[in-house]
Amino acid sequence: MKVFADRLKKARGSASQAAFSKAAGISRAALANYEADIREPDLATFRSIAEAAGVSADWLLGITNDPATVRGGVTNTATARGAGAQAAAGGTIQNGDPATAAILERLAALEAKVAASSTPPRKKR
Repeated sequence: MKVFADRLKKARGSASQAAFSKAAGISRAALANYEADIREPDLATFRSIAEAAGVSADWLLGITNDPATVRGGVTNTATARGAGAQAAAGGTIQNGDPATAAILERLAALEAKVAASSTPPRKKR
């Protein structure tokens, strides 16, 4: 995907491939292949790249032209989990999108429910 390759190079900026790949937790060769549009990363690697670069996944994919904002108006300063907790705590969601706020509040509630219902693993006998 040419857009991803071009934006990945732009996101890396002046950092060396070695330094950026280390920050993203991938090999330098893999990064070179992504930048040359030879290979595409899996989802986990893609997320690591976006986080290491400090840009949104939507921007890397060419969905938006703002590297700091994802669709729905939540900034890339937090993962969806962190943004959900932020919304539940009454935090500010950029662009004031009420639909996004409602979704994130529901996500935070579901996360709290899962955390409360989680049981510790059983001890082996």
